[in-house]
Amino acid sequence: MRSTFQRQLMLTVGMILLSFVVLGCSFTSLFYNYMLRAEKSALSTNASAVAAFVSAQSELSDAMDWELQLAVGYGANVSDTEVLICDTGGATVFCSCGEFYCDHVGKNLDTMLLQKISDDGYVYATGVLTGIYEDERYLYALPVRSAGEGSLMGYVVVSTATKDMSDMMNRIVGMFLVTALIVLAVAVVATVLLTRRQTETLRELSRAAKQFAHGDFSARINPDGAGDEVAELATAFNNMADSLDRSETLRQEFISNISHELKTPMTTIAGFMDGMLDGTIPAEKHAYYMQTVSDEVKRLSRLVRSMLDISRMKSTGQALQKTRFDVTETLGRTLLTFEQKIDEKHLDVQVDIPDRAVWVLANEDSITQVIYNLIDNGVKFAEQGSPFRLTVATTGGKALVSVANTGPTIPPEELPLVFDRFHKSDKSRSQDKTGVGLGLYIVKTILGSHGEDITVTSRDGVTTFTFTLTLTK
Repeated sequence: MRSTFQRQLMLTVGMILLSFVVLGCSFTSLFYNYMLRAEKSALSTNASAVAAFVSAQSELSDAMDWELQLAVGYGANVSDTEVLICDTGGATVFCSCGEFYCDHVGKNLDTMLLQKISDDGYVYATGVLTGIYEDERYLYALPVRSAGEGSLMGYVVVSTATKDMSDMMNRIVGMFLVTALIVLAVAVVATVLLTRRQTETLRELSRAAKQFAHGDFSARINPDGAGDEVAELATAFNNMADSLDRSETLRQEFISNISHELKTPMTTIAGFMDGMLDGTIPAEKHAYYMQTVSDEVKRLSRLVRSMLDISRMKSTGQALQKTRFDVTETLGRTLLTFEQKIDEKHLDVQVDIPDRAVWVLANEDSITQVIYNLIDNGVKFAEQGSPFRLTVATTGGKALVSVANTGPTIPPEELPLVFDRFHKSDKSRSQDKTGVGLGLYIVKTILGSHGEDITVTSRDGVTTFTFTLTLTK
């Protein structure tokens, strides 16, 4: 199978050759026809001039007027032609070749030529002037008539060898071929260099794609040596490779995290169940450990449910149904569901919301889940008896909803990571035994699907999450 380099090289060479053939044939044909017309015009002009000179003579004889012979001979030399003056019988009485004993004088024109001159009034032809010249010539013949009576005095034949024009055409064609070969060689060299640069990048792309097929996403393409479009392709490929590499890294981290999250409760469940079955755990403590098993099963259920929620929200086929609702009412209704947890920690709930309704345009169920997750996260990490603040404000066509708690300060290097899947500030995972590390990731995903933003700050023990919603009338 031919490579791209071979196909492109053959196509380029073929197109150049075809263009040279068409251009050469057209140019040669036009130039040859032009030369023929110019030659005919020159011969016709010379023949008419000579006929005009001769017609002034009283009669044709071997001893024509010397001045006439000199003028005709000089004109023939200047125009690079030969002139024959013949009598009415076609016998040559004068030749412009200038030789003292001219072999042409006395020779007769072909009778068919004479007849054609008489019938047509002139003859322009290409061929051998039989009986006079042996080489092929262009000739123009006219009858000569006396100036007074108009009677036939003889004939004038002006001719030139076709070899002169053939030599000129051969030189022109030779120059054209040499020029064409030089241009073709330059074009082939340039095409080889350019095509190799382009195909080298394509070969790198092919090798990188094969590495991708084997799961190696580290391959990259150097776009510097490629042409503009191929360089753009190489850059796009590198961007795709970076994206795939990041996706693969995230996938591996996700599998590692979810494996850890599933392994921990399953190990706990299996250990306690085996202990109760083999009698290691006394019967009077079964209820206590069964409660622990139940809590771990519930945590597994929450993990699976959260993963299903994320999958549902990221489904491209799911349309986001937005409605108009009062976010302050949704905030208050969600807060009531945490009444028991708030009372257990004796939190000082502070609510700062406008006196009027704050109407927003969003998916109410999704925003309810956002508020629920943020309040649940805030209550979980709030210190006993500390303030717990909820705020709703409006600015620039947006509603700003904030949930703030007092508790451990999140280190600055941890803040960009709090919305990642399975991320927990407590690396030992001992502080939050009920969480699955997906609550804030779900919050970020929901708000991202709405085109909204969420920020987090943590200073002096106060951690505040603030998200935006679009206001509507």
